[in-house]
Amino acid sequence: MITLFLTKRRHRANHTWQPTGRWSGWDGPVAVPAIGGARNRRRRTRGKPCKGFPERAPLVNPRWLGRGVVLALAAPVVMAGAIAGVPSGASASTCVSWTGTQPPSPGTSELHNVAVLSSCNAWAVGEYSTNATAYTPQTLIEHWNGSAWKQVASPNPGSFGNALFGVTAVSATNIWAVGRYDTGTQMRTLIVHWNGSAWKQVASPNPSSADDSDNELSGVRAVSATNIWAVGLYRNYVDEPANTLIEHWDGTAWTRVASPDPGNSSLNGVAVSSATSVWAVGTYSNRLTLVLHWNGSSWKQVASPNASTSSELVGVTAVSATNVWAVGWYYAGTGARTLILHWNGTSWKQIASPNPSPTDNELSGVRAVSATNIWAVGGAGAVPLIEHWNGTAWTQAASPNLAGTLSGVAASSATNIWAVGRSESKPLALHCC
Repeated sequence: MITLFLTKRRHRANHTWQPTGRWSGWDGPVAVPAIGGARNRRRRTRGKPCKGFPERAPLVNPRWLGRGVVLALAAPVVMAGAIAGVPSGASASTCVSWTGTQPPSPGTSELHNVAVLSSCNAWAVGEYSTNATAYTPQTLIEHWNGSAWKQVASPNPGSFGNALFGVTAVSATNIWAVGRYDTGTQMRTLIVHWNGSAWKQVASPNPSSADDSDNELSGVRAVSATNIWAVGLYRNYVDEPANTLIEHWDGTAWTRVASPDPGNSSLNGVAVSSATSVWAVGTYSNRLTLVLHWNGSSWKQVASPNASTSSELVGVTAVSATNVWAVGWYYAGTGARTLILHWNGTSWKQIASPNPSPTDNELSGVRAVSATNIWAVGGAGAVPLIEHWNGTAWTQAASPNLAGTLSGVAASSATNIWAVGRSESKPLALHCC
């Protein structure tokens, strides 16, 4: 048996970085692991590298620890090998199976989010550390070229730590990633941009400049090349209550935009359906769900359900202005339970969702392919959790039989979906095709 720890989102204590510490346990190979059966292995060996997109030299990136409760989990080590059979009550879907060609692992590594442009072009971001005595992460960016993941060089302005949590793609030559970096006296927002040949840091606002202040961005989403939103938090001191932080790119510069702050508030994810309908989700007041909406002129808080007095929303996706989904977790007394909320154009309502673990379940990412094809990912006990909406109900989908957790999911079509996370201190990437 091994003891595993789950932490909700990232947080720093006195400028000491630590791994995020989500579920771990698989020490699989960096090359193609034998998961998914012969059929999927043959498909991978037949694949050819995509043409027309430059491959970059490998490099490294990290992510770190949570803003929330830590749940101690105990689970047996599960060996990598075959895709787990569909559990009782799990659904088949348009996706045939979840397999994984694993990204390079430059050290203690984790991927937090992913953006998918095509079957031959996907980007995943996170963090890594090679320091055996102190966790001082570096940004981690990995690129999928259709046949393999390769590490790509990325900026690391912080001498005491760097990490990326969110990524969005406008085009193959216009991609943005957000996170934070540590100067030693301050935690500052980090925004980097891919121009088709290199990743470069772009200046971003930091509301607090006090010693030991905390400014960070957790999610980013693009409406267009000149209309991009990033969300997160700031505070004047690391142990003080947090405040919502929203920043906007207008094609020229990133600026801070005023946002509601109901008290001890932070934002984890953002989704767009149009220039006049943008959603941001998170938590406030010691763990109540927080939902904010942009109507084209201002951000306003929108009432949202709380399944318990300890609830948090982590991911959000928009099908349309009247069809939006948010995912996260809530504490039910005996452990964490998955939380899924739906916006129908009038109000947010909780929708029933699977909880395969008797004690510990959470959802961290969600992405809509269509109104009847939506994927949510996270963890259950010590294994990845994948859930699917078919237009009628959420059901558990088959996932690889390995120890780990998933943090983000993205798709370019119903048959090209990537989910990323962490397993045994290594980056984890699963492909549904």
